[in-house]
Amino acid sequence: MKKNHFSKTTYQTAIFITGASAVIAQICFMRELLTVFRGNEISVGIILFSWLILTSAGAAVAGLRWKQCTPTVSLAVIQSLFACTLPLSLVIIRAGPDLLGLVPGETAGFPSLVLLTLLALAPVCIMAGSLYTLACRAAGTVDPDVIAAPRIYYAETAGACLGGLVFSILLINKVPAASMIATLSTLNFWAALRCIPRGGEHGLRTRGPAAAAMLAALSVLWFYTLSGGPLLNRAPGIGRTLVSKDTPYSRITVKQLDDQYTFYQNGIAAFTVPDRMQAEQSVHIPLLEHPAPRTVLLLGGALSGSIREALRHPYIQRIDYIEQDPSLTAIAREVLPPSETDILDNPAVHLHHTDARRFIRRTPIVYDAVISNLPPPGTAGLNRFYTREFFSEVRRILSPDGLFSLTLPASENALSNEQAELLAVIHATMRVVFPQVILIPGEPVHLIASAGTGHLTADPDTLLQRLKQRQLQTIYVREYYLPYQLSIERRDALQQRLHPVSRRELNRDFKPVGYFVYSLLFSSYFPGYYQTLLIHVRPVASAFPVILPALAVCIAGLLIILKRRRPDRSRTAGIYLSILSVGFSEISLEFILILGFQVLYGSAYQELAVIIAGYMLGLMLGSRSVTAGNGLFAGRRHLARFVLFQLLMGLYPLFLLLLLLVLARHGSALPGGPFISSVFGLLTLAAGYIGGVQFPLANCILIPAGESGPKVAGHLYSMDLAGSAAGALITAVLLVPLLGIVTVLGMLALVNLSLYLVLRIVTGHKNTRTRASLQGPG
Repeated sequence: MKKNHFSKTTYQTAIFITGASAVIAQICFMRELLTVFRGNEISVGIILFSWLILTSAGAAVAGLRWKQCTPTVSLAVIQSLFACTLPLSLVIIRAGPDLLGLVPGETAGFPSLVLLTLLALAPVCIMAGSLYTLACRAAGTVDPDVIAAPRIYYAETAGACLGGLVFSILLINKVPAASMIATLSTLNFWAALRCIPRGGEHGLRTRGPAAAAMLAALSVLWFYTLSGGPLLNRAPGIGRTLVSKDTPYSRITVKQLDDQYTFYQNGIAAFTVPDRMQAEQSVHIPLLEHPAPRTVLLLGGALSGSIREALRHPYIQRIDYIEQDPSLTAIAREVLPPSETDILDNPAVHLHHTDARRFIRRTPIVYDAVISNLPPPGTAGLNRFYTREFFSEVRRILSPDGLFSLTLPASENALSNEQAELLAVIHATMRVVFPQVILIPGEPVHLIASAGTGHLTADPDTLLQRLKQRQLQTIYVREYYLPYQLSIERRDALQQRLHPVSRRELNRDFKPVGYFVYSLLFSSYFPGYYQTLLIHVRPVASAFPVILPALAVCIAGLLIILKRRRPDRSRTAGIYLSILSVGFSEISLEFILILGFQVLYGSAYQELAVIIAGYMLGLMLGSRSVTAGNGLFAGRRHLARFVLFQLLMGLYPLFLLLLLLVLARHGSALPGGPFISSVFGLLTLAAGYIGGVQFPLANCILIPAGESGPKVAGHLYSMDLAGSAAGALITAVLLVPLLGIVTVLGMLALVNLSLYLVLRIVTGHKNTRTRASLQGPG
C-alpha cells in the first residue's frame, strides 16, 4: 500500500504561506492604492472592504465548486493561481490610471477608484479565500477525527502574523514592492508543488509538467520585475519621473516638466519649484498683517520659495521650518538646483524633522507668525491641522499680537456650495479659539487669526504702506493686487456665503467634520453617485446611535422568540450573529487605531504594517489558546467562554476610548517612534486576540451539532469576513467622519454588550461536548 504523500505539514505549510503572503500583499497593495487615492483614509476602508468581501466570496465559492475534486489537487491548483494573481494585482493597480482612461495628472473620482480596487484585488482575494476552505477539506482527508478548522485558522493567522512582523521590521522601505510580490509568488508556487503527488506513474505525469509550467511562469515574472517593466513604474503627475521612493512617512515622487519640479506625497502635490506666485501669496499676505514680525514658524511647503520670500522682510530674525520627513529635504537637495535649496543653510533658518503638532506642543519659543502651507484637509492626517485642538496649540505659542494663517481651496469670484461649507466649518472652528479672524478672498482663500483683538486689518492701504516701508520687491503681491483682493464688495460677498455652524459641527481631532466636508468637495469634481450618496446618508448617519441599539433590541427579541420554538436554532443564530458582530468590531477598531495614530502622532504610512501585524498576532495567539491541547482553553466549556469573550468585545471599545482620550491630553510626553508604534500594535493585538478566540470556539461549538466540518468552517469564515467588510466600509466612509471616534467606540460597545445579553439568554450557558479532539497544529 502506497503511503499518502499528503501529510499534516503539507496543508499547514500551504495555508501558512498563504497567510503570510496575503498580509504582506495587503500592506503593499494598501500603500500602492493610498497613492492612487491621494492618501485619503476613506480609501483604507474601501480597500479593507474590498479585500474582505472578496475573500469571503472566495471561501464561499470554494465550498460549492470544488466538492467533486480531490482536495490535494484543488489545493495545488488554487495555490498556483494565487501565486499568479499576486503580480497581476500589482500591475492592475499601477496601470490603474490608464485602465480608467485618465490623462497624466488627472485624478479619478471615487466610483472609478472603487472599481479599480475591486478589479485589482478580486483575483488575489478570491484565491486566498478559496485556499482556506480547501485546506479544511484537505485536512479532513488526513485526520478525519480532528476538527480541522481551528488548526487551519491558526496556521493562517500564524503565517499572517510572521509575514506582517518580518515586513514591518526588516523589509518595509528596503525592498521594492514588485520584488516583494515576485518573492511571494515564488513561495506559493513551491507550496503548490508540494501538494502534487510525488510517487508513482501518476505523480510523475502530474508533477513534471506542473513544475515546468511554474518554472516558466517564475522566469517571466522575475525577468519582468528585475528589468523594471513599464507597468510597474507608473507614478502620479505630469512630466518625467525623477524619483519615486517609499519612506516611513509616505511615497515621495518628483516629476519634472520643463524647468518646474513638482513633489508628490502619497499622490498629493505637496509643492512646485519654482512657484513664485504661491510663495508670495502664502508668506507676504500674513506677514504684512503684522507690524514687525521677528520670529516665524512655517509648516510645510517652504521649499517652494516661502522661506526666501519670508527673509525679504527686514525684521525677520528666526524662521523655523517643520518638515516631518527628512527624505523630502534630502531628495530636494539632490534633484533641485542649488539656487533653490541653499536658503536652507541660512543661519536664520532652522530646519526640524519632526511632527508639527509635537513640535508646537513642546517648543518654548514664542512666534509672531505661524504660517501653514499644508494641503487642505483631504485626509485625516491633514485634517488634524485644521481642528479646534490644533488651533488651541498654535495660540499657546503666539505672542500677544501674533497671528496664524492658513489657506483653503476656493474659486476666484464664486464659491461652490461645497467650498462654502468647508470654509464655514474651518472659519467657525477658528473663531472658537481666536478672538479675531479675517478672510482674504482669492484663490485660495486666506484665513488669518490673531491671538489678540484689533491687531488684524483688512485695509489695503495699511498693507501697501507696510509693503513700501519694508522695500519688498514682489511680482504678484503688490499695488494692483491688494486693493482688488481686499475690496469691500469681495469681502462682503465671501462673508455672505458662510452659513452658521453649530458647536456640534466644529472640526475636532476625534470628530473630523472637515475631512468629511472635503470629501464632499472632492467628489463634486467628478460625475457619479458618490456625492449624492454622501448627501443623502448624512442625516441618516446622525441617527445611527439610536438606530443600532434599536436594531439590536429587535434582533434580541426575535432570537428569544425563536428560542421558545427551536432552542438549537436560536443558539446557532446567536453564535453566527456574534461572529458577524466581532468581525465588524475588530476591523472598525483596527481602522480607528490607524486613524487615531494619524490624529495624535502624524503619518501612519509605516505604522500600517505594525498595526496590521499586531492584529494578526492577536488572531494567532487567540486561536492558539483554543487549539493547543494543553492551552488556556483546554476542556469542554467552549460555549461559556464564547459568551465571556463576547462580553470582552463589548468592554474593549470603552477601554480604547478612555486610552485615546488620555493620549490626546498627555500623549506628547511619551517617547515617539518605535515606542508609540508598539503601543498601537499592542492595542490591535488585543482586539485581534478576542476574535482569534471567538472564531475557533464557534467551530468547536457548532461542529459537534451534526454539521460537516468544512461546511461550518466555510460559513463561519464567510460570516466573519462579511462582518469585517461591512465594518471597514461603514465605519471608514460614514460613521467616523460624521459621528467621530468617541461616538463610534460607544456604539461598538453598546452593540456588543447587547449581543452578550442575547447570548446569555439564548444559550443558557449550557456547555457542549466536542465530537473530536482539538490537537494543536504540528
